[in-house]
This record gives sequence, structure tokens and C-alpha cells, in this order.
Amino acid sequence: MKRAFESDPSDFGPGGRSSGVPPTPTRRELLGASVALTGGLAGCGALDGGREALSLCALELTNEDSRAHTVHLRFEADGERVHEAGYEVPAADGDTVGDLEVDPRDVVSGPVESLDVWGRVGDDEWRGPAEYDATRVPDGRLDMRAHVEEDATLDVLHSAWSPDCGAETGAGDASAQ
Repeated sequence: MKRAFESDPSDFGPGGRSSGVPPTPTRRELLGASVALTGGLAGCGALDGGREALSLCALELTNEDSRAHTVHLRFEADGERVHEAGYEVPAADGDTVGDLEVDPRDVVSGPVESLDVWGRVGDDEWRGPAEYDATRVPDGRLDMRAHVEEDATLDVLHSAWSPDCGAETGAGDASAQ
């Protein structure tokens, strides 16, 4: 996962234990490993007319804070607002993060050329935009996670390429639409 915005929303850069017995990997470690494994795969989707296309394949909201939070997200596709909503994300319980999955079809209905995302926790100021462009996302498939840190700050993370895109969401390869 790469961080889309941190303390400085204009920074869109990327974001070992040893005891003799292998530890059980955390969810974060498994997610990081899956990103590392799929990161080298690339291709391209296209809209009608041959333009590059981007599909939102997954949207997950997670919370490391011991309190539940409302996470507000705003999406613009190709310069037009397509979705804005607040989501109640449950509190973390010990080592288990609060988790909420959102159907990406409820956010962006199909492939687009660009996607801009803003976010906030509760009544905080909007942060962003995190800007995604089809020409810079391998294979045009985007998984996104809005993550509330332990100090109640919001971080939007993403990984390019989703092996399940289209199978469950219907978004699929843009050329098949």
C-alpha cells in the first residue's frame, strides 16, 4: 500500500522479528506482502477510443483507535463529484482493527480516466485530494483503504492492481465494459 496523504496532503510518495518460531503475520504484514507480490504485474485497460482507464476495485475503511469514528470520503471522477458519504468505522479491539468494507460500485460505477479522493475524520478539515490517473496505475485497477491511526488521524492508502477486480465488483477490465 502506498500512502496517498499524510500530514502533508501534497506528498503522494510511497509509504522482522526473529525468535526461532515464525510469528503469525499481522493483517498489515499480509497486505504488504500481497502488494509486494502483485506490484510487478502491469498491463493496461482502455476506455472506448483507446484512452487509459482506472477502476476502483475495493474500498476498505479501517480504524486502529480504541474509539469508533465517522470517516467522510469524497470522490471526483474525471473532474465531476460522483460520491460523498460518511461511514461509521468500528473501534479497534485489542490487536484487531475496526474494519468496514464498502462496495466500490456504490462509489464509482465504472472505469474513469482520473479519480480524486478527499477524506476527513469526524468534523476535522478535509484532507486531499489524493490524485489517481489511469496512466500511472498499473493495469488500471485500484484498491483503496481509508485508515484511522491510533491518534485519530486519517491516512488514505492504495495499492495498484487488484486480482479480484471485476470478479466481484463488476468493474473489471475497462476494455470489457
